Amino acid sequence: MSENKERKDDLTKKEAISILEMLRQLMDAYGFFAENLGGIQKSNQEAFDSMFSIETVTKLPEIANRITEQMPEIGKLYTTIILRMSALVPRISNLMDLSADEKINLGKNLKVLSQEINKLQEHVERL
Repeated sequence: MSENKERKDDLTKKEAISILEMLRQLMDAYGFFAENLGGIQKSNQEAFDSMFSIETVTKLPEIANRITEQMPEIGKLYTTIILRMSALVPRISNLMDLSADEKINLGKNLKVLSQEINKLQEHVERL
């Protein structure tokens, strides 16, 4: 094999750039998440503690009902978000075990969820 020919296990320049871009985006997303999570913890420890508690998770149906009754215009959106999140969280925690197509599908679903959360945030900001 000549030196000019690429070995099958060598990365192409395009693949290397793609991997570096993915890592950059991952670090940016984790950095954004960690910074905001720390900000919530610093400014409101009680809210931070409740975000990840089992008690909060078990109260989600009750919270959804109250929101739907008090703010019907966002109740359906909130309920949709909670249902999507509950379906996606187990897949997120097993991300590396998913096939390539399952990872791509999960990514697309997370982007849709992000857009729905953005809509909910916009509704809350208008209240």
